[in-house]
Amino acid sequence: MKQQELSQTWDTYLTDRDDESKNKLVEHYFDFVNKIAFRLSRKLNNHVSSSELASHGVDGLYRAIERFDMTRGNKFETYAYIRIRGSMLDGLRKEDWVPRSVRVRQSNIEKERHNLENKYGKKMAEADILKRLDINEEEYNSNIGKFKAKSVSSIEACLNPDIDDSDNKKDFNMYLEAHNCAAPDGEVLRKEFLNKLIGKRFTNLERKIVYYCYYRDLTMKEIAEELEISESRISQMYHNILKRLKIRIKVNPSYFGDEILSIIERCNSNDSLF
Repeated sequence: MKQQELSQTWDTYLTDRDDESKNKLVEHYFDFVNKIAFRLSRKLNNHVSSSELASHGVDGLYRAIERFDMTRGNKFETYAYIRIRGSMLDGLRKEDWVPRSVRVRQSNIEKERHNLENKYGKKMAEADILKRLDINEEEYNSNIGKFKAKSVSSIEACLNPDIDDSDNKKDFNMYLEAHNCAAPDGEVLRKEFLNKLIGKRFTNLERKIVYYCYYRDLTMKEIAEELEISESRISQMYHNILKRLKIRIKVNPSYFGDEILSIIERCNSNDSLF
């Protein structure tokens, strides 16, 4: 919007207080809101996106337009800046899951740290800062959540903090691996593996020993406790199982190569299987 058109829009709004002219003013100054949001987001180390801050800032822009008095000779941007930024901060406080008391304690510690480091020209120990603030060091270490707030950051934001366009950020979610999640075919593959490798020639107890040893990574002692059998007996059965499996593979190596290896490969792709 050119300056002449902007002045006419202001005159119309201040005279009629109509929604149409107000919306035109909001649309014109929205870039100003985005600039404030971007600077504040950088100051907050991009923990909050500028788009989210801008959505809060629009409320402040509306209030600034409604209350602006042009007769005082002030520039609108100067008048609106404090209200837009304040609206962003108010929005963050309302959505903040950290208690206000924690924020205050953390702020006091950081201010004292800054003052001491400026005074002595060196990095101060945590104990010295706590002592100046009369905070018990033992209580501080045992209940750190009372004095420091945890922060949450987006993985995508770590890629390039200068870029605020979500369309230009790489989606890292596809590279995140979920461990111990239940795969739909996990139980089927496990049973198939056991049946192919051991078959009907092994008892149910012997199958359990194979399962606990290779899938659960239990020791002989732990398997004995799980099955309520002596450790020596478990060890004896285990070595007997290995001997019979070696004979079976030796007699039919093609079966092991074609059948078993393909199943093992499929099983390894499902972390929940074991």
